[in-house]
Amino acid sequence: MFLSKDEQALTEEYLKQGYIIRPVADINALEWIRTKIFYFSEQEIGVQTTSDANSHLNQIHEYIPVSQINNYRLKMINSINAESEFRYHYFSLARPYLETLVGNELSMQLRINLSIQFPQDASSLLPVHADTWSGDSPFEVVVWVPFVDCYGTKSMYLLPPEQN
Repeated sequence: MFLSKDEQALTEEYLKQGYIIRPVADINALEWIRTKIFYFSEQEIGVQTTSDANSHLNQIHEYIPVSQINNYRLKMINSINAESEFRYHYFSLARPYLETLVGNELSMQLRINLSIQFPQDASSLLPVHADTWSGDSPFEVVVWVPFVDCYGTKSMYLLPPEQN
């Protein structure tokens, strides 16, 4: 395989850290996904909530009670996986990075997952986990895409791979 200097640096960073953080590779694909999630969410809630996807997704906790979050999450997962173009757009978000790291013969997972946590809701927090514990391949590259503004405690923590 012939890699450019940028691709070599990306690969070295991934091998050293166990992860990379990069900008979305296709902003149009991200907007397509956010619009679809917004549409599916409003369909599920049954009411028009706001005028734009960003506000809706950042304030979804104002429309759904904590007791209904898992039911909502499962319906959203089913909706996004039933959308024929969703996987294509999702893959486009990280395509050049994935092709550099694992090659263009990449096998993409069949179903895309979704995690939702509300403010001050301990019931929907995910425990420390690795996807391999639930049967996914240890050779799989995971792509985490936030669909909301992430800052402070509204983010994801990655354990340092060399210690964990």
